[in-house]
Amino acid sequence: MFSRDLLVTRKRKPYITPVYIHPEEPELAAQIIDIYKEGKTKTEIDEQTALLETHRTFRVVRGLSELMRRRTTFEADYAVEPKAVREYLYGKGYVTTTKQRHVVVTEAAQHFDVSAKDIEASFWADREEYQKVTSVAAVSPSELVKYYNLSLTQTLLFDALSLEFTTSGNYQEIFRIIKYLGLMYELNANETVTVEVTGPASLFRKTKKYGTSLAKLLPKILKAPSWKLKARVETTVAGEPRIYIFELSDTKQEFFPDIPTATESFDSAVEENFLKRFQAVRKDWTITREPTVLKAGPSAMIPDFSLERRGKKCYIEIVGFWTPEYLKKKTEKVKTLQKEIILCVNKELQCTKKDFQKKGVDIIFYDKTVP
Repeated sequence: MFSRDLLVTRKRKPYITPVYIHPEEPELAAQIIDIYKEGKTKTEIDEQTALLETHRTFRVVRGLSELMRRRTTFEADYAVEPKAVREYLYGKGYVTTTKQRHVVVTEAAQHFDVSAKDIEASFWADREEYQKVTSVAAVSPSELVKYYNLSLTQTLLFDALSLEFTTSGNYQEIFRIIKYLGLMYELNANETVTVEVTGPASLFRKTKKYGTSLAKLLPKILKAPSWKLKARVETTVAGEPRIYIFELSDTKQEFFPDIPTATESFDSAVEENFLKRFQAVRKDWTITREPTVLKAGPSAMIPDFSLERRGKKCYIEIVGFWTPEYLKKKTEKVKTLQKEIILCVNKELQCTKKDFQKKGVDIIFYDKTVP
């Protein structure tokens, strides 16, 4: 993700599109990569990067450079502790000529038993702009271009008012991060699953956090075998807010990087605790997190767990903290499920077993920990 000032788009009402770089045209990216070499200071890198900028390309150059900077380790490099050098030299008082300066620097070199050049280099070496490159994570020009395109798209989604997407897979990671980010959603399941992200706008209108969450969701969508998305994006034209449509699909897959698999994480401490305790005491059962998409009438539901033993399977959904409106929608979905499910419901929620009453649905109320 970039800051908004690096966003490059093309508008043709009612559509808005990021201006992508084709991975087969990575020349500019190659030049940026070549600048990031061990031993260079941040100041030197900034100066050399600026030489590549034109009035048309400066945002692209800065975006590519920002991505490289995130892959780079900078460290202060000095022969003598900079603070000690400054204290020593300042203690010598003011100098008004080059000759006096040379004398003082030479005395400092003798005092610290280093060269005069080391004294000069150490004086401000602890300041950020003088830190030097010590390592750079390897990346090819075409890979850098793909990460640039991804970041550009994420930046556009900062200002999204809504997002709808369709995927044919990667449900577990998609819905895991939706829950983790606190986003609410509606699903329609046929041969593919269409998701409309509906929150947390219902809780606190349009916010920066909402747009950032949508941006974080994007990589998971791109990991699906096939996908397409549509967003309503608010932008400013001539000082006035305007709403544009952004559309993207897997026909542009080559423009984006292969997304690595995320490490295991839990939506809540309640779920994590339940999984660990179940695995410890039920060795003959197989428990799987967010195993599939269950049809619930015209929509769908992603259970938190499936339990399987000797060919028999059931699903578990842990009902933690939800808004009353969302809880109402969830109860309606449960009543149309075509599979058996166990609901573990937080006692603090204002609901009873009658709210979920349906054949094949068992209710367990819990307090802090699922029994």
